[in-house]
Amino acid sequence: MLLEEKRFEHERTTSTSRQGLLNRNLGAVISVATILISGVQVWVAVASKEKELALAKEQKERELQLAQLQAERELDNGWRKDFFEYLKLNDEAIFGADAKKRILKRNVLVAAFPESLVGQIRVALAESAGSAGELSLVSAQADVVERPPPRVYLAEAIKSGPPASNVPAGARRLVAAAQAERTRVFVHYADPNDRSIATALSLALDGEGYGVPSPEILTEGASSTGDVRYFHADDKQLADKVGALVQQVLGEKGVALRGNVRVIGLQGKYGNMPRRVLEVWLPALGKH
Repeated sequence: MLLEEKRFEHERTTSTSRQGLLNRNLGAVISVATILISGVQVWVAVASKEKELALAKEQKERELQLAQLQAERELDNGWRKDFFEYLKLNDEAIFGADAKKRILKRNVLVAAFPESLVGQIRVALAESAGSAGELSLVSAQADVVERPPPRVYLAEAIKSGPPASNVPAGARRLVAAAQAERTRVFVHYADPNDRSIATALSLALDGEGYGVPSPEILTEGASSTGDVRYFHADDKQLADKVGALVQQVLGEKGVALRGNVRVIGLQGKYGNMPRRVLEVWLPALGKH
């Protein structure tokens, strides 16, 4: 009997020890499992957030590209509308028998419009040319979206052309395009993401009658605040006017610069720069 009691007590003690060990091990296993599950949850959350940010970035880039295409399309449509309006108003002179009027109007046509448009009628211009000199003019590549128009041609065109009040509203920009002293404005931007805003600014300047090439991305010499630069003292008033327009357009686009657009005179630094040529330098707008 005593032996049985001792054996029973031994088994009870052993069982209790094993149960305690099992309980301790089970607690450790549960703790490790909890940590692993938490780690997986964090990893899933991080991966989900990264995917969300990537999708948002992709969506923003897509929206910027669409806005850029829309702005460029509007700019192209404006040029196209004015080009065909000019042809309609001056068809008889451009293709007529009066050599003086014909050459005058063709000079304006070649000087004031992009080659992409003039090239569409270049064959017709060449076929109706009355001299080798005239043929040479209309056969040349003359895209003034990339260069100032010849002043002598445009000065004559303005002298003999109709006043602005006689030009239909849709072609009034043509009068500005045919000014001998037409102001050229070159728009530069520093961040590829700002192209749509730079294009919208070019569109606004073009609508005011300025000669505006396509915006160009330039990081070297870029402005940190936003500048309008002029190169001759008598162009300061023009630069102030352009600066105000730049400020207005950026405001309409929800862009707040650190201060007002600066107007900077660079007289004497670039002696070969013609008068009435201005440069707009936009900073990286995402940093403002």
